[in-house]
Amino acid sequence: MGFSAPTPLRHVLWRELPEPSVGRRGPIRLMPWLVGATAGLVSVQFQNVNAFTFVTVIWFISVIRRPSRHRNSLFLVPLCVLPVAATVVTGDLVSNPLLAVQLLAFAANAAMIYAKSTEDDSRLMLRGLLHVCTIGAIVGLLQVTGALDYGVWHYPGVSYFGRPSGIYPEPDWLGMFGGIGALLAWRTMKLSTGRYIVLAINLSVFILAYARAAWVGLVFAIAMYALVSLYRARGGEGRRGRVVQGVVFLGVLSALTFAFAPPSFQTDLASRASSIVVRQPDDISSQARTRQYDGLVRLIASAPWYGHGISASGRVGVWGAYDQNSSNGVGTNWILCLWVDAGFLAIPLIGLFLFSALRGTRTLPGQILLFLIINNFFSNSTFFPIIWLVLGLTLANLKAQALKARIDRREPNEGEEWSHCQNEVGLNMPI
Repeated sequence: MGFSAPTPLRHVLWRELPEPSVGRRGPIRLMPWLVGATAGLVSVQFQNVNAFTFVTVIWFISVIRRPSRHRNSLFLVPLCVLPVAATVVTGDLVSNPLLAVQLLAFAANAAMIYAKSTEDDSRLMLRGLLHVCTIGAIVGLLQVTGALDYGVWHYPGVSYFGRPSGIYPEPDWLGMFGGIGALLAWRTMKLSTGRYIVLAINLSVFILAYARAAWVGLVFAIAMYALVSLYRARGGEGRRGRVVQGVVFLGVLSALTFAFAPPSFQTDLASRASSIVVRQPDDISSQARTRQYDGLVRLIASAPWYGHGISASGRVGVWGAYDQNSSNGVGTNWILCLWVDAGFLAIPLIGLFLFSALRGTRTLPGQILLFLIINNFFSNSTFFPIIWLVLGLTLANLKAQALKARIDRREPNEGEEWSHCQNEVGLNMPI
């Protein structure tokens, strides 16, 4: 949500994103923007390596001489991921060994962002992400209007217009990135006509994609943000008022949009939303998802304590049946999938995601991370670069908060670290 914190705290925790420093030009600005932009893509690869991985490594090399925020920051994420990736050797049902390499690469990317990103880097990364989300949303709107005659999925009884997919393989991913684009537009853009245009574009495809997982995730992320902000704003009426105003604005906007929409759209939207709570007899996707959950639970019951091996969850087919010849490597529910793949070895990675999202709920990347975690219970994007980008930025922000608290207490443990903390705050470290 786009509510201002007091000025000194805002610049250290970076909950709103003003313009990057004027002095930054050329490749220095381009590389972090590309990191964010490639994180907003799904399947752009070179030689089976995601473009996000290539770009992040190049950016990291360009800033490698910067002091790291924490001496162990490069190892936290990889250490949590390594036990899951190691099951490629111990597992008995591994279907896609390259998934272990991809997981380690994404973990390394998140560690690089955590260790080396500055405030300007992070702003540019999120700006690149917003740009790609908005481009995908525009393509989705063109598909709905018929200006582009591809990428529209038609399901009986789901949408009169059809479900656009934008620049993504499926409508569910367009809806997910539309929700991310809406959060970014609301919280990073200044009050202007352009802000509301970008917000409207992303919210439109967020709704028109009929991606129920994204709907649930965004509502949960906004609700958690509001609750945490109201709790921490006790005694600060100005801050509490801004939170309430933002929630009311979104509620009124949603109600007006629904009231003035075509009757066919109202019927489709109401039916789709109600199916989140009450399963409809003709809801094929809901039935398939339930069967997939049952299939994953059966695999968990048969797995050793270290799981069946990474990508084993992908052997559960669309209708929940075990497919020995499946080449898919990822199932539907992210926690169930990790447990099928790695069993108890997945606990550090699951804990890292949950802790980072809940601890960083009030920050922008933390809120996006929470949104993705909820979305991933229904449409799993764990092996997309976007979640690793926001994980790195969330960890960077949590470290910045800890440094700020230490400086405020004036209790440095070591002179060198105290000097480093001062430099970090002087850089206005990210969110």
